[in-house]
Amino acid sequence: MRCSCLMPHMHARGKEMTDQLMFPDGRKEIALRVPNYDFDWQIGYDVATPVALPKGTKIRVDATFDNSPARRGNPDPAADVYGGIILTRAAQGGG
Repeated sequence: MRCSCLMPHMHARGKEMTDQLMFPDGRKEIALRVPNYDFDWQIGYDVATPVALPKGTKIRVDATFDNSPARRGNPDPAADVYGGIILTRAAQGGG
């Protein structure tokens, strides 16, 4: 299997996301880092050279959310936030 594209996905409170490949031999490689996530700019990122993923490779996805008033696009900083598919709820997917 090869990794040729990554597409981070979070909702309005998403702040940053990193996809890390964890190979069976112990190597780790950052496949994608989006330090300033923007909900209005959700695109797939094609890798320059597809990466071979041997059996047993894991993809670790770390995501950070920001529910502060400073977060542009935050629908309601005072709201309690739970997971869900609705835009005003927190959601994350990647890899």
